[in-house]
Amino acid sequence: MIESIRLNDIIVEYDKGKTSDAYLNEINIKNDCPCGDCHFFVDVVLKIDLEIFRFLKSVGTDLKKNLKTEPTGFGV
Repeated sequence: MIESIRLNDIIVEYDKGKTSDAYLNEINIKNDCPCGDCHFFVDVVLKIDLEIFRFLKSVGTDLKKNLKTEPTGFGV
């Protein structure tokens, strides 16, 4: 189901269900990369209470996952 949210002068449309589903089979960053930067991102950065993190989570994004493709179907 397409939903929308206004961010200042921009209207963002999204499908939370499809976005969440896109992350279901993806690998956790910490399981996909042994580098300290990725572990720091998950263990420290993502725990910071930032508005952008709250927004991304609210639309179904899982920043702990390492997407191999975009939800649009185009490869990254």
